[in-house]
Amino acid sequence: MKHILFLCLVLAACIANSQVFTTQIVDDQQPQSSDPNLQIVITDKSTTEAKAVEDCTQCSLTAGRTVSKSSQALASVQQTGKHLERVIAEEGWQSSCDGFVKDGKIGLYGQIVREEIMKPAALKNIKQGDEDLARLCPSYPVMNNSSKANVILLVITSMAFEESSCNNEKSARGPNGVAKGFFQLHAGQESSYSPDCEDFDSNTPRGSITCALKTLNTQMGKGNMFRQEDNYWDVLRPMRYSKKTKSYFPNPSYAQIRSAISSFGPCGDKTEEVDSTKLAKQFSTVMGKKFFQKVAADN
Repeated sequence: MKHILFLCLVLAACIANSQVFTTQIVDDQQPQSSDPNLQIVITDKSTTEAKAVEDCTQCSLTAGRTVSKSSQALASVQQTGKHLERVIAEEGWQSSCDGFVKDGKIGLYGQIVREEIMKPAALKNIKQGDEDLARLCPSYPVMNNSSKANVILLVITSMAFEESSCNNEKSARGPNGVAKGFFQLHAGQESSYSPDCEDFDSNTPRGSITCALKTLNTQMGKGNMFRQEDNYWDVLRPMRYSKKTKSYFPNPSYAQIRSAISSFGPCGDKTEEVDSTKLAKQFSTVMGKKFFQKVAADN
């Protein structure tokens, strides 16, 4: 009787630890199970008990490793949330952008960003990264997709703040109609930015976020994230044009976004300090006046 009670307790522990325990018991027939460690064949009482104890030991070890990995993953997410919160607070975005990150936790909008990045076949150019990201975040090329998602979450949050103060209801008159949403996409023309976007995506927070990511992915397929030419978002351009003075000046939004990325803890040691004034002068010298006149005409 004690033997049977002991066996019952052991099996109960297995079920509690593994959470997925499918056992099929038949006479003179091998049971069907996706996990060979969970197969039990009835021969006689002693071999059944021995096999059950062996399997339970194995499933307990497996469950222990799973719990350990889950704990590590949770700790990593919590630490990342704290890193993000610190950077967002330093940049002065926390009061507006708590839908992305709040109290050291990734918010609903932040979770959407991570979900999109974590899709296996999605946003390949973003996952690959570019020279700009590698300079600001030296660890990016060797990060796993989960860590890369956190870096892009910071980029997206900073863009949303600079474009709309993280308010998806914000709209403004743009060069091609009404710009709307977190990222000021032209309403009804979103599909022109990326073939994966749908028109009026900017009407909803999820649509705004997913279309912005797809647009950024398309742009990064053509070159670096931060470039003056052929960049939909002004906040990602090194230079900003003043119609009043008819001249270019260093873009403070661009400098702030780069600063946020470079100060993000998981990115590791910075290989390049950002000096937007120096970079702006380099742009002026290399690209020449004709280029800037073209950009001014486009805007």
